[in-house]
Amino acid sequence: HNPGVVLDTIKSRCRKLHFNALTHDVLKQIITDKRPETSANEAAAAAFLAEGNAARGLQLAEHGGLVLYQDLIGLLGALPQLDIEAVHGLANRFSMRAQADSFDTFAGLFANWLYRMVRSHQSGTPWQPVFEGEAATTDRLQAQMALEPTITLWDKVGQDRRDAAGLNLDRKQIVIEWMMAARQCFSGAV
Repeated sequence: HNPGVVLDTIKSRCRKLHFNALTHDVLKQIITDKRPETSANEAAAAAFLAEGNAARGLQLAEHGGLVLYQDLIGLLGALPQLDIEAVHGLANRFSMRAQADSFDTFAGLFANWLYRMVRSHQSGTPWQPVFEGEAATTDRLQAQMALEPTITLWDKVGQDRRDAAGLNLDRKQIVIEWMMAARQCFSGAV
């Protein structure tokens, strides 16, 4: 995954094998085969959000990825205003007693959403919604998006995700900080 750090003597004895991402239909089938209790809508959403990665798709299905994603979009939809009670309610799901996997799932969803926002904004391609009503929210937010703070937040989410696992940081506090930082990204000052 990081060939630049491998010594040339080692690289010369290696073969590169490139694997393409799984298609949406194949990934959806894997999710429903491995987790038959997953509804068709949840499997489709997990397959889309996993972007061809079977392990990520299964993780999303296992940890209620669609519900987490809908809650995230619902919370972000009010930006630049924030419902502090709702922020704390969401963050409480990731307190120290909660499963670390659900935080990792949420962090991945949030980082992916930020990435998709920047990519869609910069390329001018329309937003691909996961659920009905999401496109209207993201279109409004893209019109208010400040690019530099959004990229900085995306980077922070990735770093905090790694630090939370390695340093056993307070995940609830991290989520609250992310939501407060999101206000700066979508404040209307483009």
